[in-house]
Amino acid sequence: MKLQVSQEAVDALKAVLKEKEETIKSVRVNIAGFG
Repeated sequence: MKLQVSQEAVDALKAVLKEKEETIKSVRVNIAGFG
């Protein structure tokens, strides 16, 4: 049970990191486009 919860937490963390990474990429693209 503990392992399952930990795995869910890891998956959630990975999803958040991926979302942040894509947001950063979008910001960089916008900066490049306006710059």
